Amino acid sequence: MTRFSRIWKLYIIYTAVLVVVMTLAGFCLDAQVTRRLQAHLEDDALMEARLAATYLPVEGRAGDLEVFCRRYREATGWRVTILRSNGTVIADSDRSTLGLDNHGDRIEIARALREGHATAVRMSTTLATEMIYAAVRDPRSDLLVRIAMPVQRVKAVKNEVMKIASIFLYFAPLVCAVISFAVARVLVGRGRPEQRLK
Repeated sequence: MTRFSRIWKLYIIYTAVLVVVMTLAGFCLDAQVTRRLQAHLEDDALMEARLAATYLPVEGRAGDLEVFCRRYREATGWRVTILRSNGTVIADSDRSTLGLDNHGDRIEIARALREGHATAVRMSTTLATEMIYAAVRDPRSDLLVRIAMPVQRVKAVKNEVMKIASIFLYFAPLVCAVISFAVARVLVGRGRPEQRLK
């Protein structure tokens, strides 16, 4: 009876430790996946902004920029905004530029004007949702191309990844419980007097 009580005590201790470790691992995995996906999408956004700037119809009419933005949006799913260096919006894939305020104070625009390109993750004052932004300054025309995507896409991809991870985290405690019980039996067995005499 004493042996089994010791086994159960060790079993409970090991199981508790393993459950805590697995729980912490789950939180760490969630945070790590979020950071990596967001960084990956920021890189993608910057690449898309550079690509859009390369094919920007800088010598066409103002209406050509609107058509370009809409077509780019249809092809890639990214929102595209074209701005002058003073922050004035002259074309947008999602809405009319009439009534849009000056964007010169936006983080990504201000940095792109200084450094040539920039990314940012922030709340959109226009759409009232968190967005990933990338802006590139076109040296040919001195216009800025800004690409935007909702952060919700990061969460959607992360949820898919975490579904797979949750299956592992669900079954892991069951495996850990079996291992804990086996380890407890071995340790208790080694501590028995008859085992030491042998």
